[in-house]
Amino acid sequence: MSVTAIFFSAQTSTFLHPLQKWLNAENDEDEKFWHNELYTLHSHADFSFHIHWPEDIDVLCQLLLAEGLNVPNTCSSFLMKEVWSDEESVWVDLISPTFPLAIATLSDDGMQHIIEHWAQHLTSEDSTNHLYYQDVHKNVSSVLWDLRIVSQDILRYSKDMLLLRIR
Repeated sequence: MSVTAIFFSAQTSTFLHPLQKWLNAENDEDEKFWHNELYTLHSHADFSFHIHWPEDIDVLCQLLLAEGLNVPNTCSSFLMKEVWSDEESVWVDLISPTFPLAIATLSDDGMQHIIEHWAQHLTSEDSTNHLYYQDVHKNVSSVLWDLRIVSQDILRYSKDMLLLRIR
C-alpha cells in the first residue's frame, strides 16, 4: 500500500490538536493555516515520495541494521503504540526511542551508504531510467538527512518521535 509517511519530533499533546484541526478544516484557509501550524511547530521528515508501507521502510530498517545500528529489522517493531487514528486513513504512532537514537548517531559515511542502497531498492523496478533514479536519490537523500535532524531534535529536547501515516 502506498502511503505518505511523515516522522515528527513532538510532544503528543501539542501535536494532536493542530493535526485534528488540519484534518477537520472546513475551508481552504483553515486547512492551510493548520497545516502550516503543524509543520512549523514540529521538525519533520516527509517520506511522501512513492513508498510502500511497510515493505520499503522494512528495507530501510534492514539497511540501518547492516550499518550496525540498534534498530529492529521491521518497521512494525518500532511502532510502540497508536496514539490517534481516524479509523479510516490517518494514523499517528509513537515510535520506540531506540529508533531516533540510532538515526541521530548515524555517521555521514553510513548515511551515504544507506542513501545509495535504499535509492537502488526503490528504483529496482525501473533500473534503466537514469533520470528516475536521480530523482529518487535526491528525495531519499533529503528525507534521510531530515530524519537525522528530527532524531537529533528528539534527543536534544526530550521529545517523542511520532509517525503520521496517511493513506
